Amino acid sequence: MTSAFPPVPETEFVVYGTITAHPEKADEAAKIIRKVSDVAATEEGILYYCITRDAEVRHKFHVFERYAGRKAFEDHGKQEGLQELLGSGVVAEFAPVILKL
Repeated sequence: MTSAFPPVPETEFVVYGTITAHPEKADEAAKIIRKVSDVAATEEGILYYCITRDAEVRHKFHVFERYAGRKAFEDHGKQEGLQELLGSGVVAEFAPVILKL
Protein backbone atom coordinates (compact mmCIF):
# COMPACT_ATOMS: atom_id res chain seq x y z
CA MET A 1 0.00 0.00 0.00
CA THR A 2 1.20 3.50 -0.73
CA SER A 3 0.35 6.46 1.45
CA ALA A 4 1.99 9.77 2.23
CA PHE A 5 0.29 11.03 5.36
CA PRO A 6 0.50 14.79 5.93
CA PRO A 7 1.22 16.27 9.39
CA VAL A 8 -1.70 16.11 11.82
CA PRO A 9 -2.71 19.36 13.63
CA GLU A 10 -3.30 19.50 17.38
CA THR A 11 -6.65 21.30 16.95
CA GLU A 12 -9.75 20.70 14.82
CA PHE A 13 -9.15 19.53 11.25
CA VAL A 14 -10.65 17.62 8.35
CA VAL A 15 -9.34 14.73 6.31
CA TYR A 16 -10.47 14.00 2.79
CA GLY A 17 -9.08 11.83 0.06
CA THR A 18 -9.40 8.44 -1.56
CA ILE A 19 -8.81 4.84 -0.64
CA THR A 20 -8.15 2.64 -3.65
CA ALA A 21 -8.58 -1.07 -3.05
CA HIS A 22 -7.12 -3.77 -5.23
CA PRO A 23 -9.95 -4.35 -7.73
CA GLU A 24 -10.37 -8.01 -6.83
CA LYS A 25 -10.63 -7.08 -3.12
CA ALA A 26 -13.06 -4.14 -3.43
CA ASP A 27 -16.01 -5.94 -1.84
CA GLU A 28 -13.85 -7.11 1.06
CA ALA A 29 -12.64 -3.51 1.53
CA ALA A 30 -16.26 -2.28 1.52
CA LYS A 31 -17.18 -4.73 4.32
CA ILE A 32 -14.25 -3.62 6.47
CA ILE A 33 -15.02 0.06 5.78
CA ARG A 34 -18.60 -0.47 6.99
CA LYS A 35 -17.24 -1.90 10.27
CA VAL A 36 -14.79 0.99 10.65
CA SER A 37 -17.55 3.54 10.00
CA ASP A 38 -19.90 1.93 12.54
CA VAL A 39 -17.26 2.12 15.27
CA ALA A 40 -16.19 5.65 14.24
CA ALA A 41 -19.76 6.82 14.88
CA THR A 42 -19.21 6.08 18.59
CA GLU A 43 -15.66 7.39 18.97
CA GLU A 44 -15.09 10.51 21.04
CA GLY A 45 -13.70 13.46 19.11
CA ILE A 46 -14.87 12.33 15.68
CA LEU A 47 -17.17 15.11 14.54
CA TYR A 48 -17.99 13.72 11.09
CA TYR A 49 -17.06 10.45 9.41
CA CYS A 50 -18.14 9.29 5.98
CA ILE A 51 -16.53 6.92 3.50
CA THR A 52 -18.44 6.37 0.27
CA ARG A 53 -17.87 3.93 -2.57
CA ASP A 54 -17.44 5.47 -6.00
CA ALA A 55 -20.44 4.75 -8.23
CA GLU A 56 -18.33 4.15 -11.33
CA VAL A 57 -14.92 2.99 -10.10
CA ARG A 58 -16.10 0.37 -7.61
CA HIS A 59 -12.68 -0.20 -6.03
CA LYS A 60 -12.32 3.50 -5.10
CA PHE A 61 -13.69 4.98 -1.88
CA HIS A 62 -13.98 8.67 -0.97
CA VAL A 63 -13.05 9.70 2.56
CA PHE A 64 -14.54 12.66 4.46
CA GLU A 65 -13.65 12.99 8.15
CA ARG A 66 -13.60 15.75 10.77
CA TYR A 67 -11.76 15.49 14.07
CA ALA A 68 -11.74 17.61 17.23
CA GLY A 69 -7.96 17.27 17.31
CA ARG A 70 -4.91 15.04 17.09
CA LYS A 71 -5.86 12.83 20.05
CA ALA A 72 -9.17 11.79 18.46
CA PHE A 73 -7.37 11.02 15.21
CA GLU A 74 -4.66 8.98 16.95
CA ASP A 75 -7.26 7.07 18.98
CA HIS A 76 -9.21 6.32 15.80
CA GLY A 77 -5.99 5.05 14.19
CA LYS A 78 -5.79 2.35 16.88
CA GLN A 79 -9.23 0.98 15.95
CA GLU A 80 -9.10 -2.75 15.18
CA GLY A 81 -11.11 -2.41 11.97
CA LEU A 82 -8.90 0.37 10.65
CA GLN A 83 -5.80 -1.71 11.38
CA GLU A 84 -7.43 -4.56 9.47
CA LEU A 85 -8.26 -2.30 6.51
CA LEU A 86 -4.78 -0.85 6.22
CA GLY A 87 -2.87 -4.00 7.12
CA SER A 88 -4.76 -6.79 5.34
CA GLY A 89 -3.56 -6.10 1.82
CA VAL A 90 -6.95 -5.00 0.46
CA VAL A 91 -5.86 -1.36 0.06
CA ALA A 92 -3.56 -0.48 -2.83
CA GLU A 93 -3.36 3.26 -2.08
CA PHE A 94 -4.57 5.75 0.49
CA ALA A 95 -4.25 9.38 -0.60
CA PRO A 96 -5.28 11.65 2.32
CA VAL A 97 -5.31 15.45 2.55
CA ILE A 98 -5.51 17.22 5.92
CA LEU A 99 -6.85 20.75 6.33
CA LYS A 100 -6.61 22.59 9.63
CA LEU A 101 -9.73 24.56 10.54
